[in-house]
Parts: sequence; structure tokens; C-alpha cells
Amino acid sequence: MLYRSLFYGSEHAIVVYARDTTVLAINPVAAKHLGRSIEECWGKTLQELEPSKYELTGQRLAQVIDTGETLQTEDWLELPSGNKCFASTLQVIRDFEPGKDAVQAIAVDITAQKQAAAANQENEFRSRYLYENTPVMMHSIDSAGRLVNVSNHWLAKLGYTRKEVIGRKSIEFLSPASRRYAEEIALPVFFQTGRVEDVPYQFVCKDGRLLDVLLSAIVEYDQNGNINHSLAVLNDVTEQKKAEADLRQAYAEVEAQVLQRTEQLSQANQLLHQEIKKHVVTETALRESEATKQIILDTIPDLLVRMDAAGNYLDMISGGDIPLIKPLEEMENVNIYDAIPHDLAEQRMHFTAIALATGEKQIYEYKIEVKGRVYYEEARIVVIGEDEVLVIIRNISDRKEVEAALHESRERYRLLSMLSPIGIWKADPQGRYLYVNERECQITGLSEAELIVEGWESALFSDDREQVLTKWSNFRAQAERNEAEEIDLECRLLHVDGTIAWVWTQIVVERDDHGEISGYIGAVIDISDRKAAEIALSDNSAFLQTIMDNLPVPLFVKDGRTENFGQFIFVNEIFEHLFGVSAADIIGKTDYDFFPQEQADFFRLKDLEAYETKGGVDIPEEPIDSITLGRRILRTLKVPLFDQAGNPKYLIGFAQDITDYKTNEAKMQANLLKEQELNQLKTEFVNITSHEFRNPLATISAACENLINYSHKLSEQSKRKRLSNIKQACQHMHNLLEEVLALAKLESGKFVYDPAFLDFGAFCLETINKFEVTSQQKSIDLDYQVIGDCSQLWLDRRLASLALHNLLSNAIKFSPAHSTVSMTIERHDQTVTVVVADQGIGIPAQDLDQLFNSFHRASNATQIEGTGLGLSIAKQVIELCGGTINVTSTIDQGSTFTIELPCMRSN
Repeated sequence: MLYRSLFYGSEHAIVVYARDTTVLAINPVAAKHLGRSIEECWGKTLQELEPSKYELTGQRLAQVIDTGETLQTEDWLELPSGNKCFASTLQVIRDFEPGKDAVQAIAVDITAQKQAAAANQENEFRSRYLYENTPVMMHSIDSAGRLVNVSNHWLAKLGYTRKEVIGRKSIEFLSPASRRYAEEIALPVFFQTGRVEDVPYQFVCKDGRLLDVLLSAIVEYDQNGNINHSLAVLNDVTEQKKAEADLRQAYAEVEAQVLQRTEQLSQANQLLHQEIKKHVVTETALRESEATKQIILDTIPDLLVRMDAAGNYLDMISGGDIPLIKPLEEMENVNIYDAIPHDLAEQRMHFTAIALATGEKQIYEYKIEVKGRVYYEEARIVVIGEDEVLVIIRNISDRKEVEAALHESRERYRLLSMLSPIGIWKADPQGRYLYVNERECQITGLSEAELIVEGWESALFSDDREQVLTKWSNFRAQAERNEAEEIDLECRLLHVDGTIAWVWTQIVVERDDHGEISGYIGAVIDISDRKAAEIALSDNSAFLQTIMDNLPVPLFVKDGRTENFGQFIFVNEIFEHLFGVSAADIIGKTDYDFFPQEQADFFRLKDLEAYETKGGVDIPEEPIDSITLGRRILRTLKVPLFDQAGNPKYLIGFAQDITDYKTNEAKMQANLLKEQELNQLKTEFVNITSHEFRNPLATISAACENLINYSHKLSEQSKRKRLSNIKQACQHMHNLLEEVLALAKLESGKFVYDPAFLDFGAFCLETINKFEVTSQQKSIDLDYQVIGDCSQLWLDRRLASLALHNLLSNAIKFSPAHSTVSMTIERHDQTVTVVVADQGIGIPAQDLDQLFNSFHRASNATQIEGTGLGLSIAKQVIELCGGTINVTSTIDQGSTFTIELPCMRSN
């Protein structure tokens, strides 16, 4: 009667399964979770009731039955009442029905604890996300001024790692003057008033640079009113101050002379050569782990098998009491794997190996099915020779059935009580304890004797005692009137050691066959962890709210779920101020309630983009119309958050008002227009050469990093390829510097014309052959033709090489694959003509007049690498040689450059 009451009265789901997952018994709670009646579940398998868990549960049932060990599991289930998480205890019940083992599963609903833990983790994640992703500098200091947290943006701006700054005083990173100001004025005021705004400081970066900021901060107090820590936001105004200084120095910089630029370039060339030498040194370093009948007669004569170490049957004697799978004559002189099922053969070979190794007798029991009936047998293995054993097999099925019948009821009750993860007690109609399990003693902190004598009331926390005892008394009165059958209580218990535990108790009325109360059964669960999680969640939520409300940048959170997509669910105070709308008027609405259709469509598109990329979207400029502030320009970062299933949940947005910055930027642009025009040559040079240097330097850096970190993994061919890439990149930079230096010398008149007799045909062939690899990489054919005798021409070899190299390089660069670049040389009486032609993109007519100007690039060539110096150099050296250069071109058909050079020049 007690077991039945506990089974059907438990508030937890209890199911008894057969090995094939057939439900042998189920209580109302479990049936309710499955959305069915007990009759609908009885005799069904899990494949019919919960197909998604059939395979996994079947494996677990087999494991518990085979090993006899208790198994603890935790699973999320999709039930008619929704997704729930259960902590389950699986325990084998031997011979639940004659000859059939079963598994009793008790499942405790821990969904609330899981959800509370998940919510707490999410709040911690949000707080950390703020510090890691806010696009402003932020830090927190304790009451002693030591840094306890800094944002990633703060670290990036100052160049430090988090380990280098946490625990140090914030003033240690200030310049001397700012430190004195902070110690004497700003910090005393801050700790007295609890906030400061726009305090000017100079921070010293790790590399020595000074960073001008405006600092605003607030103090966060604990529940006793003491300073806990602060939250400070720093606005970087370095660039603004630098721009002001640049305006004052603009005119002085314009007076820099070509000679100074040439000297700087020469020094840069020397430094580059030094770096190249260092890389070459690094590359070089990177190139270098095994009697018989007497023993049988002395043992139990049921079934005797003499077997060797390999499992071969050598002899068999059967007393006739052992059921055999095959006739005795078919089992002689066979291997054990051909005589009995494979798993039983494996088991017997295991114990045989132990017996042979230790010399000790091995005894074990097992089940075997013969002709549809299950038998229990005992096997004894005795060593009788160097590699032989005697296996004595006895039928113990009758003994097993008697043992099971004697212990079935008592074992079921004991297992239910001992293995229950909850406290269980039984009381008489007056509420006096008659029985408690061990778990109940653990939860209350009282012994079994104390609980039975004094009752659970003695463990109640004083503040909860009166309320709980009143509910317990009222419930018993209602039960007497048949008005109530169960009650739930939640209260605190005070342990002897002074600790307080939160418990949830469910009490069920137990009635006899006449409907009279025979007692009460209670189930008690310790919910202290859940309560602690709820308190921590509340604290974290309050802390997070404080941070978000005091951020000096507008912050908003939108709902990412499909049914409420785009609805605002939180905005901070700065957001309210910026848009001139209160949070109460914003929450639950979307962008379409505040902005024009086109603008709202844009915002919605960016929200979707953030979820698609899963990495956030940065909107550099976003104009909005504020009710109170008018037209404002914002820079907005949108960061998506997803639930455990990977579905969109929230979208967090950080906005930065950059209206003033954009206004000041426009003013500075206007003021600098004239200076930019005067400094255009310098700017073009810096931009173009920096861009041209970046790719080869990146190639060198990537190749060196691969050689340094993965040299032991790379083949010699891979190493040579990377070294070749480095060499090509170095050559590219060398050629670029040569172009710049050549232009500088040409402009300053330092390029000396030094002619000599030159085999011009062979020289031109040598020059075009230098482009063979480049042309093959682009599948371009090179055509070379010489007309007339060009063996002896009076020319400057270096100047001619500069001109032809630039023309051929441009022709290949601007030509498509599978086209032809040709160079034709023709000797005339007093002159020689060089024609370089391609089938490339051509040159727009409007660019032809400026084509030979320094840094000028054709309008259709801006996406192709280049400096715009090549043709300028070519023209100047050709003219220095006394020649001329002309060009004809057709868009998408190609260009032809014609050079006329004198055969002799006297001076």
C-alpha cells in the first residue's frame, strides 16, 4: 500500500520500462507530461510515445539492465506542455515480472533551475558584451582609484593589454600635469559628488603618444551607501586638437623643397635595403625528429566442458540437467563461439583468461535463452593444465526465481526510497511522522529519530514558521472535509550549523478503501540553488540596468524573435534625450512608428544584415530627425544575440552622435582647401607610394610569418615559393623606389646624360625578355621585331632602360589575358623608331593631354595598381636623350607609344 501511494502520489514523473522501452507502469505525473492518460501509455513503447528519445533511452535501459548500475541523466524534452528539462535516475529492478528485468526511471523537472541559470548567464554575457563591443573608451575604478575593468576600445586606444592595467591606479596612465590635476581637484570632487562631466585629461599611450580625452564618470554605491566602483567614459579628442595644430603648421609644411623630399626618400631607401637584408638573413636561418578426469569427478557433475585457452572444446560430459542450444554430439570438438551465443562466449573467454593468468577459480552467473525460455546458470572455471581449463556449468534458474519472489516487494520499496533524489516522509492522520528516508534527513539537517519525535516543524525558519504551520493545519482541515487532496509549500529551514536552506514540499492525502484519511505522504526538494540563482539574476539585472542607463552613448535593444521582430524592448536615458521620446512611448514599437517609410526600411535592412552576418553591422553615418535636437548624424553599431538554438533573440544597438564632429570636419575641409591644393603633389606621392608599398610588404610579412611559424611543416618547394614571393616583392619595391629617385633626380636636374655605343637591338631584346615571366602569368604573348641595323647607337643605356621598362610594364599591366604586346624597332638614316603597342583597355581622350604629368592616372585605370610616375619618367628621359614620344589610343582596343631617338648626339 505504501509503495503504491508513493508511486502514484509522487509529484515527479515515475515510469517502469521493459528492456525494449515498453511501459510496464507509469504514474499520473509522467502520463500528464506525455499528454496522455495512464491507459494510453500502458504497454506502449517509447517509439510510439516519444519517437525522438526512443533510440537513446533504449541504449540507456540496456546499459542499466546489463551493468546493474544506477544511471543519472539530464535531458531536454519537447512535450505537449512545452520544452522541459528533466534530471532522471535510472535503476534496475530485477525480475519485475517473472524472468523479466525492468528499469525504474524517476524524472525531476529542473526546467526552472536551468532557465534561471541561463538567464543569469545571459545577463553576465550582456554586461561583458557591453565592455567588449561598445565603440567608446570605458573604465571602472574602485574606491582606491585602481582599475577593475576597461573596455576593449580603451585598451586599443592606449596600446595596453588587460593584464598590464587591471589593478593599477588610473592616474598612473596620465601625463604629469593631468595626474596633479586629478589628485588635487578632479578625484576629490568626483568621490564627493559621485559624478563628473567632460574633465580634460591627457593619457600616455604605451608607445609614448599622448591621448587627449574628455572624461565623464559616475559612482556606483553598494547597499550600505559605500562606494563600490565607478563607471567612466572617455571621449577621444586627440584628432580634433591635432587638426587645430595642423592648421597652424600647414603653411610652414608647404615650403618643403624637392631636395628635402629626395633626401627623405634616399634615407627611406637605405632603411628599406637594411630591412630587406634582415629578411634575407632571417630566411637563410629558417632553411637549417599459455589429473584431468580426477578434477572433473571431484567437481559438480552438471555440465563439464574441458576447453583450451583458444576456446576449443576438448571434451564434454553432461549430467542432463543443463539445457543445451545444440545436441551434445554437435558440440564436441567445436569452438566456444560455435557452441553458445557470441556475447556469452566473449564473457567466458574473459574469465578463462583470468583463471589461466592467476591460477584462481573463477565463478560467475549469466542468463541464456534456449528454445524460447530464459535460464540462469552458474559457471565455475578451474585450471587443469598449462593451457586448459575445466568449465562446470550448473542450472540455478529455480534458485533465482525463489530469491526474486522473496525480495521483490521489499526491494522495490527500498530502491524507491533510497534512490529518490527527493526527501520522502509518511505521516499519520494527525500529521505525526511514521517514516522518513535518508534524503529527507539530509535536507532538514535532522536525524530520523529527531524527525519522528519532533516532526519537521522543528526545522522551520522562525520567520516562516507561523505561515507554514497555518497552511498545514488548514490543509488537514480541508482534507477532512474532502475539499483538498494536495498542497504545495515553499519555505526556509534552519540547520543546526546555522545554514538556511530553501525547500519546496508537496503533501498528498492518503485514503483507505472507505475514503477515510489513513495518512499523508510528503515529497521535499531542496531549492536553495534555484533561489540563489534568482537572487543573483536580480542583482545582475539591476547592475546591468545601472550601466546601460548611465552610458554616455544612446543604447537600444530590439526584439529579434519573428513574432515581435524589430520592436524596441529597452532604451537608455541618453537615447530618450537624443530622440526626444520617453521610453514608455518607445517600448513595444518599431522604427516604422517614428521614421519615414524609406528610412525605416533602411534600418530594418541593417537589422536583418546584422543577424545574417552574425558579427554586427557598423553604420558610419545615419541621419535622423530628433524632436528636440533637430537633424542629427549618428554612427551606429548593431550587434545580434542568439538563443541556444541559434535563433535571433536580441539586437543591441550603440549610437554615437557625430553631428558636431561632422560639422567641424566640414569647416576644416573648407579651411584646408587652399593648403591641400598647394600640398597636392606631396599628398599624391605619399598616398600612391604608401599604397604601392603595402602589398609587397604584406607579401613579405605573410611569407616570413609562414616560414617562421610553419617551416617544419613546409616542403622545400613551398619554402622556395615563399622565398620567391619575398624576392619579387622586394624587387617591386626596389623598382618603385628607383622610379621615385629617378623622378626626383630628373626634376632637380641631377640626372646626367652619359651615352655610349650600344647594340640597341640586343639591348631591346634583353629588356623585353625580362617581362617573359610576367607576361606568361597573364597569358600575354610578347612580339619583338627589328627592322634595319640597330647594332651601334650612341645612347645612354640607363635612360633607355628606364623608358622602355616603363612602357612595357604599362602595356602588360593594362592588357587582358590572351592578348599581344609588341615592340618594333626600325632604323632610319639619322633616327631610330621604337613602337610599343598593346591590345589593352585604352586611354580616354580627355586624359591624353595630361598623360605624361607626374602622378596622373587615366580615369579608367584607378582600380589598377600604379603610381602614375612611369610615363612621366619615360617622357623626361627620352627628351634628355634628345628624342620624342607620342601616343595614340582607342578605348578597349589598345594604345601605341612611338619613340623617336637620334642615332648620334654630339653633346
